[in-house]
Amino acid sequence: MTNVRIPDTQRGDLLSMIGAAKVGERRINALVAQYGKEAFKGFIEDLLNYGEYMMREEITKFPHGTYRGEVCGRREGASPVICDITIDGSDLTVDFSASGRW
Repeated sequence: MTNVRIPDTQRGDLLSMIGAAKVGERRINALVAQYGKEAFKGFIEDLLNYGEYMMREEITKFPHGTYRGEVCGRREGASPVICDITIDGSDLTVDFSASGRW
């Protein structure tokens, strides 16, 4: 808390995150105890695969091509953050390699 601007607010946020992580840990352990490690791993794999499928379905709705966005900080001499997003079918590539260049 010595390295943040508003420690009173940040402390509460940090404690909330720690509490949420502990609750999550208990619930995951309960699921593993009830269904077994392999079943739980299979569920997580299925969940991630389904998420990828849904995301790819949404990506295909955008026109193919490369799109660029750019922002620059307000302070003098700030480097720009440049993002190129390329859509090709259900593939989406995010490229920040042009960032930080003058």
